[in-house]
Amino acid sequence: MSDQQVETERDREIQIPMSKRVKICDLKFDQDNPNRMSLAQLDRLKASIRSWGDIVPIVTNKNLLVADGEQSDAAMKELGMTECSVIRLPVKDVDRRLLRQVLNKLKGKHNKELDSAEYLRILEQGEKEDDDAPERDNCKDAFCI
Repeated sequence: MSDQQVETERDREIQIPMSKRVKICDLKFDQDNPNRMSLAQLDRLKASIRSWGDIVPIVTNKNLLVADGEQSDAAMKELGMTECSVIRLPVKDVDRRLLRQVLNKLKGKHNKELDSAEYLRILEQGEKEDDDAPERDNCKDAFCI
């Protein structure tokens, strides 16, 4: 590969499609997803979606075959939702499967001290806001982790 080809590849802008609302019943699954979630984890996911909505889009191929978001789909169905945010990628099936593997495993490890400090900041800010604001609907449900 010439220097010019390398430079062109590096400078090429990555095109990521915008998320769109899609009917949940139109999503497809291949039943091969190795990622599993406990009932307690699913309950926390539902609480988060109930409080904040589906802020993390489901990722699919162009035919709505899911690469990432199977647990979110289950949670939204249990909540009675009929639509969700989806990013449809023009990828081959092998790339969809690879993407699923990467997204299932792409998680950092929490530093317990930093995690504790973050929770303290959340609690402190929440107490200040509670003093100044009317009662919130169900936002605290998302924090029952």
